[in-house]
Amino acid sequence: PGGIVAFITSKGTLDKQRDSVRREIEKRGTFLGAIRLPGGSQGAFKANAGTDVTTDILFVRKRIDGEPTNFNAEWQGLQEIKTPEGPTSINGYFATHPEMMLGKMRLLGTMHGKNEPVLIGPATGLDAKIVEAAEKGLPENAMLDRGSTAAALNEDVDTAAGGSIKEGSFYEKD
Repeated sequence: PGGIVAFITSKGTLDKQRDSVRREIEKRGTFLGAIRLPGGSQGAFKANAGTDVTTDILFVRKRIDGEPTNFNAEWQGLQEIKTPEGPTSINGYFATHPEMMLGKMRLLGTMHGKNEPVLIGPATGLDAKIVEAAEKGLPENAMLDRGSTAAALNEDVDTAAGGSIKEGSFYEKD
């Protein structure tokens, strides 16, 4: 509890209409912020993984005992933004913090559809851009001392996924 985790996920985690994954993250941790990486033909993972998916780096602090949840926080919902191709809905966090997107949202034809939101921006120099965004946009002193909690959280592991889910992780059941 009190430690920080950063993980990379597709933009769908934050941009889906259904909020079940965002709610599960909020139950377990305090959302500190996120950085959206470019997708598309010149995206962050095109060269090394062959994918043009727009991705997000999420920063979450493990919830400590007694820390309240906030299911009404801006990152829990979607907001409409304007793109040159027309309006689209993205996560409320990015709608109000466009500086945390390392490019511009556009609506492009992808394998998923003809007007899919994609963050377009150069993938060159991403290391420095990520560090700069993190320094400017993430809260200072987010890491808490171990003494900030009275006891470690005990979580039961759901074995419905055939034992492939590790303790402390989560998945969404359909």
